[in-house]
Amino acid sequence: MEIDESPYRAEYAKSGRSKCKGCKEGIEKDHLRLAVMIQSPMFDGKQPNWYHFNCFFAKQRPKTVADIGHFDSIRWDDQQKIKTKLDSEQCDKSFDFTIVSQVVSNILLNDPLILMTLIGVKSLIGTPDPVSTKKKSTGKKKENANFNVEYAKSGRAVCCGCQDKIVKEDIRIGKMDYDSDEGRRFGGINRWHHLECFVKLRQDLGFLDLASSLSGFLSLKEVDRTNLKNLLPRMTTTTVAANLDETDGPSSSKKIKSNTHSDLEIKKQNKLIFKYRDYLKSYPVKVCKELLEYNKQEIPESNHGAIYDRLSDLLTFGNLLPCDECGGQLVFRSSIGYQCLGYKNEWLKCQKVMAEPRRVEFKIPTHILENDDFFKKYKCKIQNRLFEKSDITSIKQSSTIQNDKGLVKVTRILPLKNMEFTTLLKGSELKQLKLKVAKFGGTIVSQCTNNIAAVFANPDSIMKKSVKIKEAESLEIEVVEPSSFFDAIDKGGNAIELIVKQNLAPWGGKAKERIERRQKELELDYKNKSNLKSKISGKSMYEKSVPTSVKLTLKGGIAVEPQSALEHKAHVYKQNNEVWNANLCLSDVLTGKNSYYKLQLLESDNNNRYWVFRSWGRIGTTIGGFKTIEHDSLQEAKQSFEFYYEDQTGNAWRNRNHFVKMPGKKVPVETDYGQDAAKALDSISNIPSKLPETVQRLIRLLFDVESMKKVMYEFELDLQKMPLGKLSRNQLQQAYATLNELNSMIDSCDEKNKRDKVIMVTNKFYTLIPHDFGIKTPQLIDSKEILNAKLEMIGSLMEIQIAYSMMDKKTSEDSMLHPLDTHYMKLNCVIDELHSDMNEFNIIQQYIINTHAETHSSYSLSVKDVFKVVRSGEEKRFKPFKKLHNRKLLWHGSRITNFAAILSQGLRIAPKEAPVTGYMFGKGIYFADMVSKSANYCMASHGNNTGLLLLCEVALGNMVEYKASEYIEKLPPGKHSCMGIGRTKPDPDQSLFIEDKIEVPLGKPISSNINDTTLLYNEYPFFLHLEFNFSYFIDLCIFFKCMLYNNY
Repeated sequence: MEIDESPYRAEYAKSGRSKCKGCKEGIEKDHLRLAVMIQSPMFDGKQPNWYHFNCFFAKQRPKTVADIGHFDSIRWDDQQKIKTKLDSEQCDKSFDFTIVSQVVSNILLNDPLILMTLIGVKSLIGTPDPVSTKKKSTGKKKENANFNVEYAKSGRAVCCGCQDKIVKEDIRIGKMDYDSDEGRRFGGINRWHHLECFVKLRQDLGFLDLASSLSGFLSLKEVDRTNLKNLLPRMTTTTVAANLDETDGPSSSKKIKSNTHSDLEIKKQNKLIFKYRDYLKSYPVKVCKELLEYNKQEIPESNHGAIYDRLSDLLTFGNLLPCDECGGQLVFRSSIGYQCLGYKNEWLKCQKVMAEPRRVEFKIPTHILENDDFFKKYKCKIQNRLFEKSDITSIKQSSTIQNDKGLVKVTRILPLKNMEFTTLLKGSELKQLKLKVAKFGGTIVSQCTNNIAAVFANPDSIMKKSVKIKEAESLEIEVVEPSSFFDAIDKGGNAIELIVKQNLAPWGGKAKERIERRQKELELDYKNKSNLKSKISGKSMYEKSVPTSVKLTLKGGIAVEPQSALEHKAHVYKQNNEVWNANLCLSDVLTGKNSYYKLQLLESDNNNRYWVFRSWGRIGTTIGGFKTIEHDSLQEAKQSFEFYYEDQTGNAWRNRNHFVKMPGKKVPVETDYGQDAAKALDSISNIPSKLPETVQRLIRLLFDVESMKKVMYEFELDLQKMPLGKLSRNQLQQAYATLNELNSMIDSCDEKNKRDKVIMVTNKFYTLIPHDFGIKTPQLIDSKEILNAKLEMIGSLMEIQIAYSMMDKKTSEDSMLHPLDTHYMKLNCVIDELHSDMNEFNIIQQYIINTHAETHSSYSLSVKDVFKVVRSGEEKRFKPFKKLHNRKLLWHGSRITNFAAILSQGLRIAPKEAPVTGYMFGKGIYFADMVSKSANYCMASHGNNTGLLLLCEVALGNMVEYKASEYIEKLPPGKHSCMGIGRTKPDPDQSLFIEDKIEVPLGKPISSNINDTTLLYNEYPFFLHLEFNFSYFIDLCIFFKCMLYNNY
């Protein structure tokens, strides 16, 4: 299938059925039609929205002919018609001809060649047309439809500059966006800005003319028009010249990479192409296909037009030989050349593109020659197809717009930002006050609380002692009169100082402390929300409404897809323990595909009825569809199921256990739905828990399903196509092996083949582990940083899988115990709380206080609970190592979601399939003597500030010391462990020794006096599971600095 990234397309209507998206009228057969290519809501790909020629240019703004797919395959006259229209659009700038003439004069004095590159000679040199002259002479100026000004109709719009809302009735200026996906879909949408933000960004936005050229300018009040004229004068000629290329984009002449062919030559070829194409249209399609097969060419699957295009090209220029890299089919693509449709292997599409492919004589079968006078005269002349090479610009601009959404480009200084007020005013006065407060960045709230900056009221309100005034008095909140307050604000007064100075009440005085505390709280809240908003605002309409979870009905251990609407009366068919169910996926970073396909054969619960359910679409979006078809018999249903399976995978259903990945086809994703989600830990139980309250809280934390889902969301995993904890262990191990392949390829020095290999293995990884990229192209895993993140993801998935399987596992004692107690038993640990008055608790607390590293100053640690942990069988396993000298109590940190698996199965080294990357000294289990070094691995955040740490008794014995990263496979003779030496270490003179000579290195940090080490702090890697013993488990609060104002 052809990869065409062009955002637009031109062709001749194949029938009279298509409707114009502009005027809604039909487009006649064989008439020129233009399309904008938009994301289909029904499948993972693009679909055309067709327009008549004039309707298209009323709604769309392609930059060059390179943006229009299939352009070189339409008639010459229609090509020129489009070019002329594009040229006229290029001329219609946001400044008049006088300005351009001045710029031209200045540039010509220096270097005329610069002029040709910067603007395009045809659109500038010459005399203004009579219409332009007439308009200028009459004093009338044409409005610029790309820029609009108006009063905000509501307070919902968000400024694209500062990302703050635009207050209702405030002036807002918008630039029409035609380049983003949404812009093309809706034929342009306004990107609104505050007036002051627009003024700061006008050059970047490309508005260079007078304010009076704004569409809607005349509808403003006189005072606002005057203000706009002062704020938006005409840009200077120097600035215009400097910004032409950036704001309006290069002219069509600049974007054309090479145009060494004359228009006359290209026109001649085009005429010959259409001579053959017009004749072929009178031929039966069957004969056209025969001609392609006879010349060993692939037959296009899409439509008859593609067959005529391909045949006319072959007749005109000669028969195409296969791609010399993969043997695939070559097809012509406008502005690009001949593109290969083949695959280099099962995971990698061929990217070969050439301007002058190899050709041989096009042959016509004898029986056609004998019966066709036209072909009797045909004589093949092998030649190269001439075309203009150009860059596609709209795709790049669309990507930039999508990435910029949600980003703050302008900072506005608002005197009441993050301030909350309440008031006694009502009716129209209240309405006006809300608008004024909002304009300056504040908000009006209904309740009087200790978060309020001030109460707006008239002087006599204090004497009346209303309920709100009494509340303000009890909270010592100032009361100010609004008109005098805002008069002073308008003159540049400081809001906090004015509240104190203009206070009408006899109480108050703590405004500064109260307001600044609340501002910091709201600033943190804003940051958290803006992070989420930037993610959401960058999403398309197909991502925002995706459900976060889907309820599955399990029958016989297999979930019936809810979309089938048969879960209440049917189950997935089984035959000899083989389940007729398939979850298929395919990701491709080249084509941008991230598709899924589900297939189920459903059998009625009560009678002999059978259905085949199919659903398809793009992972993590609402894009897609589904269909349920009932069949007359089981045999017919099986045949249907087998047909769709083979169509999607290229493998027969009977060979599914010996699956072979086929190029461009989907692969099965192994999922094990097991039993339904474990019973909620907080569900009502008639049996009381025997666990202490603190241990109960810990068990809830370890088995918190919502936390597991959040982790998967952070990793951009799709919770619908890959339900929580249900990806098979085999699939995860394959993913590890794939990352191992990627690691070796990233390290490869062969840059020529490196990219192909990285693309190939990235495709494989994303197909094995379905990711939610929304409508964005899957990210290439081409750096160590991205690779390490994926490694962490797979490790966390394996730990979550263990925890979730523990929750699903049913035992005979479940019915006799509280759910918390059953989960506690599955940990195979004895967990006892240490009280704060116990010596061990105080030692651990001191260890935490003293060993917080200076460079980890962005947060502080506070102990919530400390537990003593004894893992079943671990003491016996560790017993031989107790004889070693040099045993220490050291830290180990990890995500909360990993600890259920860690407690139940112990700390484990990454499996052999995992690549050796991201480790300082190789695959191992790492400990630290500085608490904050381990706390960093808890992955806490502002929104989730809980962390869990282990303290383990570690048998070090004789150590070999390292000062830099080194991959360790085997320790030197006589050594029991290794250590990475840091520049800072706990003071050994302050260490404590507890039971059986275990050192607790709780001394305050001092210099190690080793300056040639690359490590900041000590670390202790272990390469076996035997040399350590769990001792304590600590539940921490991790307070980030900007959270310290929240009264913790």
